[in-house]
Amino acid sequence: MVDGALPVEGHFTPAVIVLPCGSVVHRVFGNLHGPAEFNPGFGESSHFSFFGDPVVPVLYAAEDIEGAVSEGVLHHLPPTGGVLFPARYEDRIAAGLATNRELSLAIFQGFPSEHADTAAWARVVWELGLDGCAWQSPRHVTSRAYVFFDRAADAFTVAPEVAPRVFANGPDLDWLIDFCAYHRIEVQVI
Repeated sequence: MVDGALPVEGHFTPAVIVLPCGSVVHRVFGNLHGPAEFNPGFGESSHFSFFGDPVVPVLYAAEDIEGAVSEGVLHHLPPTGGVLFPARYEDRIAAGLATNRELSLAIFQGFPSEHADTAAWARVVWELGLDGCAWQSPRHVTSRAYVFFDRAADAFTVAPEVAPRVFANGPDLDWLIDFCAYHRIEVQVI
């Protein structure tokens, strides 16, 4: 498997995993996109995005709700903790997505999301014809995180067996507060 610094000017051969048809992944999304909609390049750049001209749309997900929240809501906070303000969670919803075909993903071990070269690595993975990338979530190390390229846009449907979570209030906000407390993150509530 590939880890550490990778050449970004030349090509590399990443380790590849296959996410089977029928897999369920979890996604946190806001009011700009639906649960299975790919981001066409709006917002701030993140690890493994944005690249290309025109920009390659992406969809971030994780193998469980904890990983999805770690990557989709808490990624801007330091590993030592911090404060989560309502603007970062009040419009967020978590949902499950089921794959309706196999997806081939480059897998990066270690913590590539902390490296500045991840968008360049994603470009190479895109050029190799893979559907996206997978890595270990730095904040939730038992979860695999994913970025899918828009060539996988036909691969997802909402998984009805996964109840959505709306973090604005109620029991889902309580869950978020408990999850964040474990990570030394204080959730500010309006």
